[in-house]
Amino acid sequence: MHSELRQSVSADRSDAPLRTNGTFLARLRWALQDEQGTASVEYALLLSLVVVATLGAWVELGAKVRETLVTLTVSISQPPS
Repeated sequence: MHSELRQSVSADRSDAPLRTNGTFLARLRWALQDEQGTASVEYALLLSLVVVATLGAWVELGAKVRETLVTLTVSISQPPS
């Protein structure tokens, strides 16, 4: 009995985004009500945070590498005293 109820509920939820006129807010609302949708939203937010942190680290690292290469180039181009 419980498995039949779960199947009918999951069947109703699987096509829910198709019945919501296709608006973004309706789909987002449906995803937040569904546990799998909530987990997906959480993973997407976590992934975006990781991407932003990685990009920030690459920018900072790139600036330091450039500074080091400029310093090295200047020291190589100057004749020894």
